[in-house]
Amino acid sequence: MRSVLVIALLAGLSSAQAPEPLMTVKAIEVVAVSEAEEQVLRTRLPFQAGEVIDRAKLGAAAKAVRELDPYLTFKFAATGDDPSELTIRITGLSDRPSTVYIQEPEVIQSVKPEYTESMRERGVTGWVELTATIGTDGRVRDVEVFSGDPELAESGRKALIQWRYRPAYADAQPIEVRRTIRVDIPTPSGVARSKQ
Repeated sequence: MRSVLVIALLAGLSSAQAPEPLMTVKAIEVVAVSEAEEQVLRTRLPFQAGEVIDRAKLGAAAKAVRELDPYLTFKFAATGDDPSELTIRITGLSDRPSTVYIQEPEVIQSVKPEYTESMRERGVTGWVELTATIGTDGRVRDVEVFSGDPELAESGRKALIQWRYRPAYADAQPIEVRRTIRVDIPTPSGVARSKQ
């Protein structure tokens, strides 16, 4: 059985709510499903392209898609600059059986950042947040400072590029991801930790 992530933005889509602004469905795109599945899917939707709908009908469409195949994705977005015009996209991964399983990257080797004499003299301590790309080989690159003292961040950056990860996986394949990583700067004994 084909499996994909279910993405249905259903919060607030109850028909019991006060009337919502109306939206026009400009297009309904169905991707990576067979022609027969697409025909069945389109007959189950409570509207067609060109119709004016409310949020309750949008929620009913997401529910109909989920009931037909709980592993299809259902997304909608404004078409262009007009928030009242929607494009709906229903997607399967492929015709082959597949299980989408997303696993976050996992640190398998870390290097402690250096606490420099300059940091000691300034009395700076704590941690930094760095944004980095973790490749399919588990190596870290493209490190940028997200937050923290610049000197601590540089020490953290030098350490982080030496870290190694078990890469992130999606559908049993390693994938490249960009993550924000907190790096603690070890404080030598005798140095009081500052608050961040």
